[in-house]
Amino acid sequence: MFRRLGAYLNEIFAGIRVVRSNNAQGRARDGFNRVSGELETVERRGTLLGSLLSPVAETVGVAGAMVILVGAHHFLIETEKLSATSLMVLGVLLIRLLPMVNQLQGVTGQLAYNYSGVKEVEKWLDTAQFPVRPFGNRDFDGVRKEIRFENLTYRYPNGTLALDDVSFTVPAGSTVALVGASGSGKSTIAGLLIRLREPTGGRILVDGTDYWEFSPNAWHRRLGVVEQEAFLFHETIADNISFGLTDVSRERMNEALRIAHLEDVVQAQAKGLDTVIGERGTLLSGGQKQRLAIARAMVRDPQLLLLDEATSALDNVSERQVQEALDEARQGRTSVVIAHRLSTIRNANQIVVLEHGRVVESGTWAELEAKGGAFRRLLEATRATPSAEA
Repeated sequence: MFRRLGAYLNEIFAGIRVVRSNNAQGRARDGFNRVSGELETVERRGTLLGSLLSPVAETVGVAGAMVILVGAHHFLIETEKLSATSLMVLGVLLIRLLPMVNQLQGVTGQLAYNYSGVKEVEKWLDTAQFPVRPFGNRDFDGVRKEIRFENLTYRYPNGTLALDDVSFTVPAGSTVALVGASGSGKSTIAGLLIRLREPTGGRILVDGTDYWEFSPNAWHRRLGVVEQEAFLFHETIADNISFGLTDVSRERMNEALRIAHLEDVVQAQAKGLDTVIGERGTLLSGGQKQRLAIARAMVRDPQLLLLDEATSALDNVSERQVQEALDEARQGRTSVVIAHRLSTIRNANQIVVLEHGRVVESGTWAELEAKGGAFRRLLEATRATPSAEA
């Protein structure tokens, strides 16, 4: 049972971005309560058996001591090798001291067993809650005018500066792509949008309102996230699509599958939507897992779509299939796309180029290519690697 609980916690913590971005904390908590409840039942049974074992063992020990005393009387008292008083003292010592020694050994062993666990709990209790700033309780119905990143700064706990005075605007209904080398701050912006991190400085404003003022339920209900590695759970296709939602109809799931171009794959399964896909989706290919993640985002009918390098780990054929699904998913939605393969963001309304946590250029593809700056250098480096721009 400890192994089951550990495996469940490992899965939840490994997929914490999916849990948070899909507002499924309640489901994760319910699962933990279920598994820990089963563990509690086993522990209670073990405690009961342990409490019975101790008196039984003590009774056997006392019986053994009596056998020793009877034997000593027969072989020592009757032969006058030992006085009756000495035998009585020996008997009292055996009966009284042996159980106490056994209990002392048990307590010592239990303390040694629990010591490391207590120290680990103390370490977690001493860890400051993050983020420290509480979320607001305002409702969020979607982006009406724009999302504005205003002088955004972020430092990691070790002091490393990840974002430095980043400012740009995402108009409602448009697609803005973030590009740059590794370490330029693209994924940090994604983490801030999901609200896994709190900005060190600056603000993210949605129609003039600080996005931190929206309640977690409201914000994540309207946010769709597709990441580079699609994290899937050891459950059915339907459970993975509706993760974090309740009372999702099959028609709504099928529509999400259509947008994700995954209808044929699901229909080919013997159990359809009720097919269990294995731990982390092992029964699906890389492209199918990504498209299932797109369906999970689409079933929420998100008003804000965050695509974090959703095709960078795929082969060319899978990338093309996923890209077609993403193009359809972005229709009519405000989208922030973090791109590794520049070919996937050619039609973006605006491209923001990041270097070392700062915005160095922004504009359309044609404008940035003609400018001959940082984007042009990225484009030339990509074209020099045929496998990356295939």
